[in-house]
Amino acid sequence: MKYFYIERIAPDGHLNGFYIQKAENLGKVLYAFDETESDGGLYAPRIAEITEAEYEDFPHFYPKNWVYGAEF
Repeated sequence: MKYFYIERIAPDGHLNGFYIQKAENLGKVLYAFDETESDGGLYAPRIAEITEAEYEDFPHFYPKNWVYGAEF
C-alpha cells in the first residue's frame, strides 16, 4: 500500500479541498478524477506520494515531492 496527499484544484485554479488516501497505486487515486467518475472531471488533482508517518501525522506536514498534478 502507498500513501498519497491530494489537493483538488477548481477550474479557476483555486484550491477546492485536500485529503489523504491509502491506495495500491497512483492509478487508483486518479480514478476519482476521471470524467466518468466521482467528480466528473471537474477538478484537477495535485498529488504527492507521502510516507506512512506523514499519513499518520496529517494534516501537520506539507508534501514537497509532487508525483503528478496541475501545479499553478
